[in-house]
Amino acid sequence: MRRIHIGIIVAILCIVTGGTILCVARWDVWFVTPEPPAYTGDTIPCYFNTFGREHVPGFVQHQGIWQDTIDESHLRFIVFGDVHNQVDSAQWEMVGARHGQIDFYAQCGDFMERSQFYYSQLLCHSLQSSPFANLPLIACIGNHEYIKGIIKHPTPLWLELFPCPANGPKRFLGTTYYVDFEYARYIVIDTNPLLRLSDYTILSTWLHKVISEAQERYTIVMMHHPVYSCSMGRSNVGIACLLKHALAKADLVVSGHDHNYARRLPFVGISSARKFYLHKLHADMTRVGSGFQHYLLVDITADTLHMRTYEMNEGFLYDEIKLIHHADSLRIEDLGVNRNEYIDIPDKYKERNGYKVKKFNKRREERLAMKTPCSQE
Repeated sequence: MRRIHIGIIVAILCIVTGGTILCVARWDVWFVTPEPPAYTGDTIPCYFNTFGREHVPGFVQHQGIWQDTIDESHLRFIVFGDVHNQVDSAQWEMVGARHGQIDFYAQCGDFMERSQFYYSQLLCHSLQSSPFANLPLIACIGNHEYIKGIIKHPTPLWLELFPCPANGPKRFLGTTYYVDFEYARYIVIDTNPLLRLSDYTILSTWLHKVISEAQERYTIVMMHHPVYSCSMGRSNVGIACLLKHALAKADLVVSGHDHNYARRLPFVGISSARKFYLHKLHADMTRVGSGFQHYLLVDITADTLHMRTYEMNEGFLYDEIKLIHHADSLRIEDLGVNRNEYIDIPDKYKERNGYKVKKFNKRREERLAMKTPCSQE
């Protein structure tokens, strides 16, 4: 009986303080390294070049604006979704070789499976021989890179690996910031510590400010948790209610966390890991995808933002849009809406027959009745 009372007290404390019972029930998953480190020593064999450092190869800084020194009229970058240490060396190398003249790459959280040093070693080892080992990086922190507990907080390891510009709101320094380029302002927000109404107010006010001050530049926002969740059993009510209005003013909002693909402009959800969830397949999502790793390739010039979504392994083009600024108007060219959609049920659900699986299969049949699924071959 005493153990039951103690359990109830711990549960209440976790809920009140914004913690999670899961961190107690699965202590070994969150806090214990699953096996001895693969690499000896305390030196990480990779150097992440971020825009928070004084110097980034290939870029110079002019009055607070980072400018590519190779081609000032064209910015090209790749955005990866959740990785979870599940993109191997061959895949990094393959993606880098597939697209020439990448200026930098970005990653929208859960780069590592957990916050221990072991996982950062694995990440750096997989990147080491690829073109991304020395490319500039814009990084966003995910929930897997937070230390779980009564009060969760970013692991110091992430802050050390990915030093970011100190131009965000005071309460979010180190994880919320923006980087300016000639034709784009790239904004990163940390959605993990949003526990109080004041947190949302501070972040929303800051977003309104930095988006409006971008003026003629394209504004791209990168965050981990999406505004509109595209996976079953997930929702972000606070973000949807309190940040949606500010985020809707951006040209493009990229998020991860849901391990599926979904486009509902300006919101785009992506995932680069081999971990898949059941897709909600809502009808208001213009373009969806499930069961494959993917990433975004974005090209920006003075008047055009061109976004393409590629499957990671075979490299086929899955989705494509263009945002074209003309005077005070923005024209959207949807070049992917008529492409075939690939919607696969994750392996772990194939033998199940519960309510969620039945709902997924029904929505999948309805959606595919309008579009033929494309092949990965």
